Formats: sequence, C-alpha cells, structure tokens
Amino acid sequence: MRQLAERAGLPADVMNIVTAVRAQEVGQVLSAHTDVRTISFTGSTEVGKILMRQCADTVRKLSFEMGGNSPFIFFKDADLDAAVNCVVTTKFRNAGQACVAINRNYVQEPMREKFSRKLAEAMGAPTVGSGCEDGVRIGPLINAVAVDKVERLVIDAVEEAVQVVMAARRTSAAAFSTSPPS
Repeated sequence: MRQLAERAGLPADVMNIVTAVRAQEVGQVLSAHTDVRTISFTGSTEVGKILMRQCADTVRKLSFEMGGNSPFIFFKDADLDAAVNCVVTTKFRNAGQACVAINRNYVQEPMREKFSRKLAEAMGAPTVGSGCEDGVRIGPLINAVAVDKVERLVIDAVEEAVQVVMAARRTSAAAFSTSPPS
C-alpha cells in the first residue's frame, strides 16, 4: 500500500504502515510518541476505544474504521463488471468474516437495478461447506454465534426497508444458501 501511495505521488515517508504481533505495545508507543501526528486504524471497536483513550493526552488526529461496516461505493461511470467482481471477492473472502469485508453497497442511480441484477447473478448459489471438498465456494461461518449475528443483520436490514435482491436462509447450524426472494 505504501509503495502504491508513493507511485501515486505521495512523498516518501509521509505514510508508514505498521503491522505487529504485539499490537498493544505498538499502539502505546504510537499514541504517546510526539512525532506521530495521525493514527489511522482498522479493526475492532474495543481496540479503537483503547487507542482513543491512549491518544487523549496527546490530542492527535484519529481516523478509524471500526466494527466491520465497510461500505462499497459504486458511481455510475465505474466499470460494472470490475465492481461486481470486487464486491463478490471482498465479501466472500474468509466467508465474509474479515474486518474489511463489504457489508454495505451504495450504488448511484441510475445503475442500481443493473448493479443489483449483475451482483445477484455473480453470487449465484454458492456452495457452502468444507474448503477441502470440490466445488465448495464458501467455507462455513466460524460458529453458531456468527450465524445468529448474520441472521440478525439481515432481519435488521429488511426492517429498515432495504431492497432484497437475493435472500439468505439457514441450511444448517453454520451455513447459508442463497435463492431469489419469495
């Protein structure tokens, strides 16, 4: 990401990316160090709160994406096929159990219908199961709690009048299958 930023014209050493095994220690150092002006963090709400508290004394700029509500924004002049491929790939990576998995699609009119139709076609009816089996496209959710969470998210979205293009339903304690809404 840093190399891409530099290729795009960002001066060297303006952006640094830190990954660590001992994330708590790194967070403490970054939040207290006087040379650090901004911290951008993607991860859990719990860790985000810790970083906010640690940065309170130094009052530095913070940019957080917490809680896994990653949006995908599609404008009418974007490449439809590339966008749909990106959504499917990103959403289903690790069975959607990643903090950067797309959870919301914002599509500019007049492309909403076309985008929705193409996305439903691309999703098809993915085979859910063990990744060791032939033909399986998506692994199961990690546990029953995750299945319940996804089910609650779907129910909440429908209650908020989200347009359902493809409905999901439980097929077992840890898997979903897709079908057109009835």
